[in-house]
Amino acid sequence: MNSNIEALFASNRGLLVAPAGCGKTRLIAEAVALRQTPRRQLVLTHTHAGVYEIRKHLRLLKASSSQARVETISGWALKYAASYPHTSGLLFDEPETTEQWNAVHEAATRLLKNAHVGRVVENSYSGIMVDEYQDCSRPQHQLILAVAELLPCRVLGDPLQGIFDFSGSVDWKTDVVPNFDQLPPLEKPWRWEQENANRGLGQWLLRVREQIQSGKDVLLQHAPAVWKHLDPVYGAQAQLAECKRMVNNIGESVVAINKWPNQHHSLTSRLKGLFTCVEAIDCPELFQFAIDFEQKSGPQRAAAVLEFASICMTKVKSQLHSAIVSYSSGKSYKPHANADAPHFAALHRVASENTMSAVRPALQRLAELPDNRIHRRELYDEMILALCDYSMGTHTSLREAAWSVRSRTRTSGRKLGLRVAGSTLLVKGMEFQHALILDADKLNSKELYVAMTRGTQSLTIFSKSPVLRPHLNST
Repeated sequence: MNSNIEALFASNRGLLVAPAGCGKTRLIAEAVALRQTPRRQLVLTHTHAGVYEIRKHLRLLKASSSQARVETISGWALKYAASYPHTSGLLFDEPETTEQWNAVHEAATRLLKNAHVGRVVENSYSGIMVDEYQDCSRPQHQLILAVAELLPCRVLGDPLQGIFDFSGSVDWKTDVVPNFDQLPPLEKPWRWEQENANRGLGQWLLRVREQIQSGKDVLLQHAPAVWKHLDPVYGAQAQLAECKRMVNNIGESVVAINKWPNQHHSLTSRLKGLFTCVEAIDCPELFQFAIDFEQKSGPQRAAAVLEFASICMTKVKSQLHSAIVSYSSGKSYKPHANADAPHFAALHRVASENTMSAVRPALQRLAELPDNRIHRRELYDEMILALCDYSMGTHTSLREAAWSVRSRTRTSGRKLGLRVAGSTLLVKGMEFQHALILDADKLNSKELYVAMTRGTQSLTIFSKSPVLRPHLNST
């Protein structure tokens, strides 16, 4: 890969394209670790899962923190734009919506055109590398072009993995290709060449990529993947059973992939915590419930606590239905039995005392219900951390504390559990030993390719037919 490193550094504006699993992240890490530069490299990507993967590779190569700064594009842009609000024109420092994040990127772009700030960037880094460039929005693309006026810039990506097809997303042919020098592509499927990986699967996926790009059907007969018929009546039970079977792969990572978030929320709940959800970085439920906890009081606050617990845990709705009904109607609740149980006492305190300090103990007691399992662990843990931070008095609101917690996660990255479920959008850029694609017929070409390339050892696909026609779905 040393020749690839030399090619990467040969151009001040380089564009490298590689199929999934062919070593983009590995190349970035090796370039940082093996190529000595006067100052550290700025390495940007889109998701905090991507940040985690890059940092993991750097740790394996024993690269020091002085060699690279790894962040999300949005996190880096916000840090700079919020540090110089008068120059950047940024009017807020806690963006939530797409429009607000676009404003952050535009503010950071304006800022970089300031001579003083430009010198700060030039003196801080020797160059910039951007992974998963196909996922850039146009405001992010303009920001990177502004950085490229100051620093040598290398971008890496794969247009077939560009599944963030929202209005305003970057166009590979018209926005990206004309602005960068194309470098020799990576073509070896490293992800499947490692020890204990499935080399045959990697080679087959390269052929599948060509089929998808040509708009052809994907044939699963005789493939080094397991095809399972998605029966219209018993398909859901079969998918559930296969997820449970995969739990037997002790110590090995497994991902179950659906198209929509509500599907993997339902799946992890039915699996009773055997799998946990991958959460979106904007995590809207975290902020909405933070506002609800603070704005509501009395029984209504207790109802909000129970509602939040019920979307994170498996047994709250079934075991505490009467309490949910009473508190939701604005009434106090007196259980017929187990009145002295810790969770009832904690909920009573939430409903009767006008103090936010009662919320966190209540959520913790609810997690201890018999046979209860937390299947949205990240959402639950982030709320507990936000409540803890808020109790220290360093934030003016719980929502502000939640933002601070989520911002730390965005900056530092996150480590997932061994068994997770998520949409193609949420698991893109991640790597697992085993991948299950549920309802594969619903995925378009890019979604299918991303989903099929997540597992290094095995791939199991549920579909109505062993012939997939993703090109017929909306892209």
